[in-house]
Amino acid sequence: SSPLEAVPSVALGTSTVSLLELTQGYVPFANGGQGVIANIISKITTTDGKVLYQNTAAGPGQVVSPENVAMMNDMLSNALEIGTGKRAKLDGWQIAGKTGTSQKARDALFVGYTSRMVTGVWLGNDDDAPTKLFGGTMPVELWSEVMAKAHEGLAPAPLPGNYTITDNPDLQPMEQPNANGAPT
Repeated sequence: SSPLEAVPSVALGTSTVSLLELTQGYVPFANGGQGVIANIISKITTTDGKVLYQNTAAGPGQVVSPENVAMMNDMLSNALEIGTGKRAKLDGWQIAGKTGTSQKARDALFVGYTSRMVTGVWLGNDDDAPTKLFGGTMPVELWSEVMAKAHEGLAPAPLPGNYTITDNPDLQPMEQPNANGAPT
């Protein structure tokens, strides 16, 4: 719902959105393509357990095709295996996500997910002052700690879809450089 500037770099995250809105954007990859309307408070109870407020799940329905969900999950899982999110760990669970660091390191973030939960971590300064953080450092470590606690006692389940680059004959793997930096 944030206003996004219609420029080519918008896909790289050059427009400002809240952490809640950014995290909400990853939910369809975790749940098979269903859009959601995120809420910060899901339930309020009294000390004796009486429910005072209960959030009702809502969303626009299917917003991403199952094929695209599978491709995104493959790509964002690989980003954690070989990219800047390598520190993300959650024993037994297939995880996926994306790190982010704004210009001049003012913001460091990580949004990651399992088939059970999507969590975003942002660290930065409200006064726009730079930090010494990057998305692949402390935000990933905090995410890993929070998700380990949140997943205690839950049976691991894979992310929706099963896709590899070889499933699409039109896509060719990128050439990998050899030890001298030349393509192989």
